[in-house]
Amino acid sequence: MSTNGTSSKSYIEQPCDRCGSPKVVSETWDQAHETISGTSTLKVSQITCTNEACQAEFDKNRAEEVMRINEKKMKKEEQDKIRKDNIAQTIRERKESKLLTN
Repeated sequence: MSTNGTSSKSYIEQPCDRCGSPKVVSETWDQAHETISGTSTLKVSQITCTNEACQAEFDKNRAEEVMRINEKKMKKEEQDKIRKDNIAQTIRERKESKLLTN
């Protein structure tokens, strides 16, 4: 038995955290990632709950979360552009001021 509080079962063998139903691998694919030493290929699996109502609720919550993440990302990109434009404007003003005083 594990002493650190984790289960010895693999993730797929553990019941769903939300409803306790069994999990199933619904899709598997390979992803290639470029690394310094070449290309690594990872096998990726999408795991879903066998309880359709539970999985539908999870999918709905995940879609809402992705929308929030994308909104925050867009706001950050807008703020970064404003900040960079302000920095560029300050640099221009300082250069112009320097030219006028010389």
